[in-house]
Amino acid sequence: MTDDATQRAANDAARQDAQWGMADATEKRPVSPERLAYEAWMRGERTFQIDLVVSRDEGFVHPTRGPATRTKQIESDVNIIDRIEEQGWRLEHVALAHAQTGSIGHEGYPWFAFHGKHTALYIFRRVEQAPNIVGPGA
Repeated sequence: MTDDATQRAANDAARQDAQWGMADATEKRPVSPERLAYEAWMRGERTFQIDLVVSRDEGFVHPTRGPATRTKQIESDVNIIDRIEEQGWRLEHVALAHAQTGSIGHEGYPWFAFHGKHTALYIFRRVEQAPNIVGPGA
């Protein structure tokens, strides 16, 4: 893709996001979840928990058709759960929460659409290595 095509694609995405009343609010983590899991393991912790935003809701109000909401999945090129479990953790529990982060209306109409995010809380337990038991006759 050329630089001009890349710029046009970015401008189109920005225009589409502006229609829905909010910019792309992708959260940037300073440290990867795998790194946080590794550090918890090295500290000797028995449990590790992390919360990750898994999707976002974006609202839009059309002046004649009313409110609409779309959900955008957070894309990732790696399977974070597998990466953490490869370090010696086992996924123990997952909880999902939705938080409303804003709203948008249309002047003169009693309609509102809401923005929000779905956050998953993952709790991992340290996998303890079983002792090397040798059976009879070995």
